Amino acid sequence: VMRQYVNTYPSARAFLRFAKWAEFEAKNVALARTIFEATLSELEPEEVKQARVFKQFASCEERQGEHERARVIYRHAVDLLRLGEGQQDPDEDVSNYEKTKRDELYKSYITFEKKHGDREGIENLVLTKQRAHYKKRLVQDPFDYDGWFELAKLEQEHGQAETTRDVYERAVANIPPSNQKDDWRRYIYLWIYYAVFEELTSKDLDRAAKVYEMCLSIIPHKEFSFSKIWILAAQLHVRRKDLAVARKLLGKAIGTCGKEKIYTEYIALELALGEVDRCRTLYNNYLKAMPHNCRAWSKFAELEKAVGETERCRALYELAIAQPALDMPEMLW
Repeated sequence: VMRQYVNTYPSARAFLRFAKWAEFEAKNVALARTIFEATLSELEPEEVKQARVFKQFASCEERQGEHERARVIYRHAVDLLRLGEGQQDPDEDVSNYEKTKRDELYKSYITFEKKHGDREGIENLVLTKQRAHYKKRLVQDPFDYDGWFELAKLEQEHGQAETTRDVYERAVANIPPSNQKDDWRRYIYLWIYYAVFEELTSKDLDRAAKVYEMCLSIIPHKEFSFSKIWILAAQLHVRRKDLAVARKLLGKAIGTCGKEKIYTEYIALELALGEVDRCRTLYNNYLKAMPHNCRAWSKFAELEKAVGETERCRALYELAIAQPALDMPEMLW
């Protein structure tokens, strides 16, 4: 009679009733398992993708002590129904009743892992829940850069390199809609963290250099720039032992950005390499751009003193105090 019933009404409801009868009335667990498997393989997709199908199948296996079988069923349900992700497939029309059942199924899976799982399984569940929270948060506001930082950190600590890279790629794709520098500050740090990840975690300096290159191409330099990005990119090229590119980048930074920090970093690089003449050229350009800067005059004079050029040092101090405007004249005297 039950066979005729499922043949006449091939639905999840009919198959589940048949499986329940086989397990509890006929006491035939093998038959019940066969019916559950037939439910997943023979019915239409809309019938199969019901939370109660997986719930009853997994519960049956759990009652028989087949915990590994039950775990496989639960995990299949998690992947198929996207449980714990906090969002449904946009192409799937799911009723509120089914959403409730799916939430209950996921809670049952968590309870199952707590009872029968190992530490790794429980940690994976916690991570899945955290990922779902961040993904839901970022769907609501893709410009929530703090959310992207937290998701990237989660994947970097517990996920695969490709997954972490994908998070960073999706994060930096959300370019701030305004040209206000304050709106770009947190966004720029996404690029910095991305480059640091490629260099230190993936050990891929070439990819890290491309990350900085892409970042510099996106910044609206006519409106504002970030000296930190220029400097970090140049320092990376130094570590790649490509001094020519580092110098070219810092020179471009001076022309584009022209901030004091870039001059001082460029001079520090050349000084570390023992290129005194290059330092002199940079100081000359530095002081042409900022003749009021007493710190620059003082550092230039100290350089000449350090290399034994006393006359040059004295001449610099005299030239400095002759400037019509100085920010800290007491430093020179």
